[in-house]
Amino acid sequence: MNRAFILPALRDLGPDLLHLSRGRRIWTLAIPFVWCGAYFAFAIVGWWPLAVFALVALSFMTYGSASHDLVHRNLGLPKIANDVLLCLMELLALRSGHAYQAVHLHHHARYPHADDIESAAARRSWWGALLEGVTFQPRIWLWALRHGHANRWVLGEGAACLGLFTLAVGLAPLTLIPLTYAVLMVMGSLDHSRDDVLPTARPVGGE
Repeated sequence: MNRAFILPALRDLGPDLLHLSRGRRIWTLAIPFVWCGAYFAFAIVGWWPLAVFALVALSFMTYGSASHDLVHRNLGLPKIANDVLLCLMELLALRSGHAYQAVHLHHHARYPHADDIESAAARRSWWGALLEGVTFQPRIWLWALRHGHANRWVLGEGAACLGLFTLAVGLAPLTLIPLTYAVLMVMGSLDHSRDDVLPTARPVGGE
């Protein structure tokens, strides 16, 4: 006999899952900015292996960790604070936080349908998946705009990304540190068209 699979409610799993200490919340929100500062500190003194490692950690701690928490609004922050932090945190990696949010929440709602842009790479060949990674950030930005998701945020974040990259290019005659940062962060974003096969998340705190 076929029976529908029903996910348990959080109250059935344990109310302790809803608790996040203030210190843990502050650390979660601060660590991406710490890694960003670490890159510039290491790069200025010429410790490039550590500088590159800092950007690897920054990429993970944004898209795969803290930004993901902000996308799902599960840190218990007021909406405006959540929005501002999502914007700033993803701008550290030259990405649009609200485009990411729109696409990722749609992914949870629609996986594995064909209109799930975030899992598209899973349906491609090896070369096709690589191409998906190269074009992923521009495509999710355009997708969010076409589908009317937080257009002012998405437009502003897109303009900010372009402005930051242009600034890094403009500073290149003086120092290559900002341009190296920008290029490495863009390269680090190429692997983010991945397939998350998690059930739809429910926000904890906030909307």
